[in-house]
Order: sequence, then C-alpha cells, then structure tokens
Amino acid sequence: MNVFTDLFTLLAIFLTGAFGCLTLSLITLGIVRRQKAKDMERIYYTVIFVSIVFAWGTVAISATTLWVVIKILSR
Repeated sequence: MNVFTDLFTLLAIFLTGAFGCLTLSLITLGIVRRQKAKDMERIYYTVIFVSIVFAWGTVAISATTLWVVIKILSR
C-alpha cells in the first residue's frame, strides 16, 4: 500500500510540473505574440528568462523525483 501511495505522489509531482511548464509556455507565447517586431530585444529577454525558469524547474522536478525514488527504494 505504501509503494502505491509513493507512486501516486510521484505521478502527482510529474503532473504538477507538466502543468506548470505548460502554463509558463502559454504565458510566454502570449507575451511574444503581443510584441511587435520592433520590440525584439524584449522578446529575447523574455525567452532567456523563460529558459532559465524551465531549467530551474527541470532541476527541481528531477531532484524531487530522485528523492521520492530513494525513499521508495530505502524501505
């Protein structure tokens, strides 16, 4: 029963991360589409910022997943 609870927690973590990444990408797409071609510098900064956020999100999701897997295997 505990293994199923941990796997459900892992699935919830992945779904939350995927939903967060999807939300951020849609927000970024909306920001980029609103800008005109003359504001390319702002678009570049937005893309760089979102890339940094995605990188840190990926690190956080990976670390959390590793923690959950270690917790499952240590039982």
